[in-house]
Amino acid sequence: MASIEQRVMALVSRSAMIPETEVRLDSELESLGMGSLEQIECIMAIEDELEVELPIADLRKLRTVSDVVEAVRQATADAGPH
Repeated sequence: MASIEQRVMALVSRSAMIPETEVRLDSELESLGMGSLEQIECIMAIEDELEVELPIADLRKLRTVSDVVEAVRQATADAGPH
């Protein structure tokens, strides 16, 4: 199974409509050509795909791919085992 980083990077790539090779952990979502609407759609796709729910209050803090990965990790840890 792919790591959280790999899965998030693949979903960001798909949302930004760019090759996965152009997405790095330190990439800023905006620099990948994602406006605020695309960022919201990307987060929703990540939530659906990874079966997590990211706190709405934290969404504005998600600037980089790494920020998204950490938010997913935190949401996964908070949810506990299924």
